[in-house]
Amino acid sequence: MKRIFVCTRLISMNLKVIPLFLVLFLFSFLAQSQEEQSDNLKEEALNVYIECNFCDMDFVRKNIPYINYVRDRKLAQVQIVPTLQRTGSGASQYTFNFVGQLDFEGQDSEISAIARVDATSDERRELRIKYLKIGLMQYVAQTPMVDHIDIEFLNNGDSTETEEVVDKWNNWVFKIRGNTWFNGQSAYQSLSLNSSLSINKITEKWKFENWASYNYDENTYELDSATTVFNSNKNYFVESSAVRSINNHWSAGLVGSVRSSTFRNIDYNHRISPAIEYNIFDYKHFNEKQIRIQYRVSYDNFQYIDTTIYNQINEHLYNHSLRVGAEFVQKWGTIDFAATASQYFHDTSLKRLDIWGSINWRVVKGLSVNVRGNIEFIQDQIALPKGGASDIDILTQQRQLATNYAYWGSVGFSYTFGSIYNNIVNPRFGN
Repeated sequence: MKRIFVCTRLISMNLKVIPLFLVLFLFSFLAQSQEEQSDNLKEEALNVYIECNFCDMDFVRKNIPYINYVRDRKLAQVQIVPTLQRTGSGASQYTFNFVGQLDFEGQDSEISAIARVDATSDERRELRIKYLKIGLMQYVAQTPMVDHIDIEFLNNGDSTETEEVVDKWNNWVFKIRGNTWFNGQSAYQSLSLNSSLSINKITEKWKFENWASYNYDENTYELDSATTVFNSNKNYFVESSAVRSINNHWSAGLVGSVRSSTFRNIDYNHRISPAIEYNIFDYKHFNEKQIRIQYRVSYDNFQYIDTTIYNQINEHLYNHSLRVGAEFVQKWGTIDFAATASQYFHDTSLKRLDIWGSINWRVVKGLSVNVRGNIEFIQDQIALPKGGASDIDILTQQRQLATNYAYWGSVGFSYTFGSIYNNIVNPRFGN
């Protein structure tokens, strides 16, 4: 009886355990089935590569889940190259270039959308999602995933007839900004005030831009109980420009400015500069490529705060400058470059060369390199005060210092490896 009891107990335990195993088996089977279904969807889905600095990519993945987000552009059937430009009103124009690759080679397209100048961050990302979906449909329609897509037309009862819009502002846009920054410790206090005003009008033929700014900075250092160092800087800058479009490659303009800067020993300066510019490529391709060459001739009237190293307290000067700027947005990355050479007419030894560049390059699968930098060769510091700079000025950098050059730079890289897919969004433990 005891043996029978043990067997019965074992059988009873097994009968209790069997349902648990069945549940676990069914759960793992269903999970595996879901994974296999997900894998099947991955095989059917369009492989897309997108690198967008101004997009919320988690939001994109969540709202466009029917494509594969691959990490390597060479594995993508479609590469999306996004660009952002500011319109004349200060609004944001998003342009998405869709480049077909592999079996979609030659199927390229472009779509643009403009977000209102007062649009919120959520409205902007919703707008980007909408136009990304529209641009992707022509490619998704050629894959088995089209069977899972439904298209909806939202008709809110509004009339579809177009109406002529009357702009009471005649394309003029006004913007006022102001901000302050302050911080401090027991032995240090800092205050900064900044304000600006812009008045612009931009059309296909004309571009009028007016800008005014005022900045004030002060710093207080308590070196010990008996010594306190205080310094301040203030400057204002006003600039107006009028640019006329001549044709698809040429434009001409006139730029005028007024400024004052205690940092640069300039009590007052006004400048007038006629200029002409030539773009090697048609201006309509500005989202993809530009090489612009600009030449200016300028007249300056200087009034200095202190007598300069050239024994001048005010003077009238002429100079000219040549600027070459290039920008390329390609599948492998972007290149920005600008070089400006300037020279005074009265003394040709007074000159400057300013070179700036930025490269974001996807070298090979998973490896990206970015390089940025600027270098100036300076031989035209005509406003330096004759008395030189004090030790405090040098340490606090509140006055312009004599130098033959200035530079800055940065180099970085990123390398990603592993699964080529990056479709999942999981916000847990996020920032």
